[in-house]
Order: sequence, then structure tokens, then C-alpha cells
Amino acid sequence: MTPTSYGVNFPHDYVDFLTKYNGMFIDAGSYCTIPFSKVDNGDIDFQEVYGINAINPGFDLLRANDIRDEVMVFDNPLVIGADPGGNPFLMNCNSSDSAVYYWDRAHIHSDDGFDYQEVNEKGNFYKISDTFTDFYNAIMLNVGGDVNIIKERL
Repeated sequence: MTPTSYGVNFPHDYVDFLTKYNGMFIDAGSYCTIPFSKVDNGDIDFQEVYGINAINPGFDLLRANDIRDEVMVFDNPLVIGADPGGNPFLMNCNSSDSAVYYWDRAHIHSDDGFDYQEVNEKGNFYKISDTFTDFYNAIMLNVGGDVNIIKERL
């Protein structure tokens, strides 16, 4: 998948991440819980950032974006990762917004604190960071357990 696959603009820091790591997965023996005051329990779990042409199709960026048509609140959504329950992290890939959002697709959080309200019962959207770099740094600061089990180059 390339930025032109969906007519989206990848932020430069996200391109740098894909070039260097091509994805990330928090494997068994480790975990990542990111403090996040906008949701009812005060945190969001993280599991994976997808890669391009990943060996494991479950971590492939193109395959993960089969659901992007369900996103009604953004013009150019791009699903970039997920929590352990399959709730996606995504970006609205346009020139004016390079933030990372959490999509509560499974409705596990109360309906408050969201940045974009759900449409057609698809789940609310929460802005989790202003940039991909901020999102990546939040992940790395909050990995627990065996931090050597983080897998890259999917």
C-alpha cells in the first residue's frame, strides 16, 4: 500500500516510521496501556501498528483498511493500528490534520469525552495525539512487561 492507494497524504513522521520499522506488535509477555483521560476508565490499550506487505496478513495495512469506508467523520481515514480488542487507531490523512484517533468501534467506553460522535452506531472517535510521533512516544513510554518482546518489521 502506498499513499496513492487510497488518495491519502501520509504525514512525514508516519512515513519515517514505516520506512524504519514497517509496523509494530506488542507480543505476549508485554503490554501497553496508554493513560487517556477522555475515556471512562482513564486509559486505552495498544497492541499493533500495521505494516506494508506484512508477512502476517493480520498486520497488513492494506487489509486493515477494508473497514475505512465505515468511517463517516473523516474525509481520508487511514486505519494504522488497533488495541487488543480490535478497536482501530486511525489518522485523517489530509494536509490540515495529522493527529491519531482512537475509534471505539466496539463501544467499550461511555459516550462522553469523544471528539467526534459516532454515525450509524459505528462508535465514537477520540483524538489521542496531535502527531504520529506523539502517538509512538506514548506507546514506548507505556510498554510494560518484557519490553524486548516488541516486534517490528512485520
